[in-house]
Amino acid sequence: GMQVAAIQRAFAQNGIPLNVDAGALALGDNPAVRPIIDIANFALRPNLLNPGNWERIEAVLLSEFCGADSLELRNIRVKLANERETGETKTTTEMAIDLLSDPTISVDSELRPYARFRDLLTAARKVLHGDVTDLLWAIWDGAKDVTGLRISQQWRDRALSGGNKGALADRDIDSVIQLFEAARRFSERAPGAKATIFIDQLLYERIL
Repeated sequence: GMQVAAIQRAFAQNGIPLNVDAGALALGDNPAVRPIIDIANFALRPNLLNPGNWERIEAVLLSEFCGADSLELRNIRVKLANERETGETKTTTEMAIDLLSDPTISVDSELRPYARFRDLLTAARKVLHGDVTDLLWAIWDGAKDVTGLRISQQWRDRALSGGNKGALADRDIDSVIQLFEAARRFSERAPGAKATIFIDQLLYERIL
């Protein structure tokens, strides 16, 4: 599952060849597509944006889809703590979640990962009543890096550049293609079915 994916990526990023049986990795555990799945789930179920799910929220923030690193997230917490008004009882985790769930709160350049997360949620929510493939596409197509370049283009350029990072990007693109193919098959088998059913299938699928 997720451990297989993490080991595979770590070896690839350090130039160590590693062959992994595709059957050992559930699509929902794949780190290339998990942020898409998580963002879709948060858009479909806003109540999941709560401190109890901070691990998954933080994983999305740390992914390429939001572009944060651990130090940046720590600095944001410090910023939130320093800006906390006297008598404020919310924790910095709750304040961070407010940044994602409350569109009336402004986010400056220091909070860019949160802005990107919120932008993806907004894009996803615009197509919640469409097909599940529309939901996934809104997230994939709307994902951009800090320069405004689409993640899809960034991965494509990286794949074409060759080398270990190129091979990893190529596998990531293949994983996204598999995600959309799975969504297409789901829509064909169950026309009109709720997107939450498909998301749950991916999240609870496990390879034993």
